Amino acid sequence: MPDQVYDGISNTENNFKRDIWVFGGMFEAQLVSWLQLQAAVTALYDTHLVGQSRKIACPSARLQAGWGPWSGYLDAALQAGVLEGQALDGSSETHLAWALQSGARWHGRRFDFGANVLLLSPDDRYDGNGQSHAFFYSGKSRSATLLLTEDEIRDWYDNLDERMSMFKGGFFQNRAGLMVSDVRATYYAHRYFNPSLVVGISSVLNPHNALESSFVGVETDAVLEFRASSHLMAHLVGSVLVPGAAGAALINRINRSATDLQYQIEASLLVRY
Repeated sequence: MPDQVYDGISNTENNFKRDIWVFGGMFEAQLVSWLQLQAAVTALYDTHLVGQSRKIACPSARLQAGWGPWSGYLDAALQAGVLEGQALDGSSETHLAWALQSGARWHGRRFDFGANVLLLSPDDRYDGNGQSHAFFYSGKSRSATLLLTEDEIRDWYDNLDERMSMFKGGFFQNRAGLMVSDVRATYYAHRYFNPSLVVGISSVLNPHNALESSFVGVETDAVLEFRASSHLMAHLVGSVLVPGAAGAALINRINRSATDLQYQIEASLLVRY
């Protein structure tokens, strides 16, 4: 249910005028034995703010390949639409943005290696000028990083890709754009113990929107997975992030040049039933 436009109106009188609608369709095809295509068109119709509706269409596609121990994927998305009342003079903005993601994996009996690259389009250097190019981002990606992007072991809602962005109506928009690339190596030491090492690096695509800086930071994670069964699993994680000037400019609120070392120790116990 959305917030009411006017005070004193009962939820039972809601007429769906101020709701957020997301809908679309998906298509899958097996092109050859080792290559699959997934394509979709998703639409956003958001009228929850009076005079600031958002109408966006997002066609997307994925090519996914697998050959023996090798697998890979290429994702692409394009967003186009109109943002009502978002320009500085109160007029509408034209929204046109893109996202790309690509990765590969080699899975052996003892070792597993993976890599991923994520790109989100930046806005130009002038906000509210009638053109919007910052991608509406959910915060979900295939990156293995735990500080630069979402920690899939336990989401703490403070990953840097979200904190560097504006949050509007359920989506994150980073006007500086974003690039995150990472590699992950896992060693299957035992059926009950699988250690991993993750290294990731991030930068922005438009330094003009990050105080003329590009480097966001470099992250290193040591992940120890203890798997008692398919129902019981534990993780012990140690992470270190060396921040850069762009990360400091977009996250800090007082001293925007401070680049203090960040680290975390995380312990998790997961029970599935």
